[in-house]
Amino acid sequence: MGAEDFLHFFRRCATMTNAEGVGESMDNYVEMHSDKRRGLDIKDVGLEGRIHWNGPPINYACRLRESAFDQHFEGRHR
Repeated sequence: MGAEDFLHFFRRCATMTNAEGVGESMDNYVEMHSDKRRGLDIKDVGLEGRIHWNGPPINYACRLRESAFDQHFEGRHR
């Protein structure tokens, strides 16, 4: 087995393992949000899973929430 063959084999293992791990992790987030008792549509489950995957931890989300409200309501109205 030459260097080219080894590098091709290594590259395939590295990319397939990473993509599979990411897919399984994302699937776990979707499973967390897809409890049938909640009665959510598949689109809503996917949206919640995507937010959970990409969003900040809840204890760091205050500034994000405030910014979203400011944008939606066109500034602060206190």
